[in-house]
Amino acid sequence: MIINESELRYYLTDIGLGKGSSSSYRSRLSFLLKNGIDINSDTINAGNLFNILKIKKLVYKDKSSLKTALATYKRFLASEYNILQDIEEINSKEISKTQKELLMKARIGQGKFRKDLIDLWGKCSVSQFEKVEFLVASHILPWKIATDVERLSKYNGLLLQPNIDKLFDKGFISFDDDGSIILSYKIDEILFFQLGINKSFKLYKIHYENIPFLRRHREIFKELLFKM
Repeated sequence: MIINESELRYYLTDIGLGKGSSSSYRSRLSFLLKNGIDINSDTINAGNLFNILKIKKLVYKDKSSLKTALATYKRFLASEYNILQDIEEINSKEISKTQKELLMKARIGQGKFRKDLIDLWGKCSVSQFEKVEFLVASHILPWKIATDVERLSKYNGLLLQPNIDKLFDKGFISFDDDGSIILSYKIDEILFFQLGINKSFKLYKIHYENIPFLRRHREIFKELLFKM
């Protein structure tokens, strides 16, 4: 099944797809599901989809569109749109009440995770804006694919202004190993400027432990960030 299909519609609209395109994306996902391809499995992704179609001997007029739809769906699963489902998942875990509380607070950017980020960064990781009450405790590696340990790790987090957090969460910006910002080629520089973001931005400091998480973030969102 397509997880949180109603939220997926909002997500597709937010990334700029019209009603017709959104419907087409969901139809392609339904085609994969009807033919026994579990689009929610961590082992199935846009990178190996063509091989799976070949093994299953499935014919589709535009295979590239299936790949694009699946890649977009995977980004949706990794986004903040699935927060309620993630909280339900935490509740179903056979772990202590204290551990559940820690994970839930980390999921919504509160509690110890947020405090750890404030202690680590002290201000916005990019702009150095110092009013921490306005900043978002943002996970680098999306919650959906992180382990419980990674979800609570302060090095898997950045303290960001809301405009920067929103673009980072959706994969329209990322950061290189030296902290330099990477802007998605899909958004015009003028629009970035209107959002208060420019190519001179960078993390004001970089922790060695941040680097593996940043590399994985770039890999997850590479189709948005780089022309392939």
